[in-house]
Amino acid sequence: MSEIPRVSRTAYPASHVLGSKLDSIPFSPFHLGVIFVLGFVALVSGYDGSITGTLLVLAKKPLYITSGEIRLLAVASSLAACVGGFTAAAISDHWSRRTVMLLGVAAINFSHCWFRWRKAVSS
Repeated sequence: MSEIPRVSRTAYPASHVLGSKLDSIPFSPFHLGVIFVLGFVALVSGYDGSITGTLLVLAKKPLYITSGEIRLLAVASSLAACVGGFTAAAISDHWSRRTVMLLGVAAINFSHCWFRWRKAVSS
């Protein structure tokens, strides 16, 4: 019976191998631009959440909004953005970006028309 030769290798964890590969990539102005764009997006997103919370409190009395409706309005925008992002990412794995954008535009137009129709029917 023949013996299988063993290769002596030192086992490095995958995180070490990946870290050494990432450390070998030179830092360029492109990377700095990506960091600044992501920081700006985070700033705008935080500002949007802050303004939404402030305006909800200020608009409560003149619009006769109940506390339950304020909770729904405060959470719904963030939840919708999260669900929409995951849905768009899942769809764009299989379809093109153009198709995903067209689906988004169609969904927005449909919901706008549906809400106007509901308002017309209820009044």
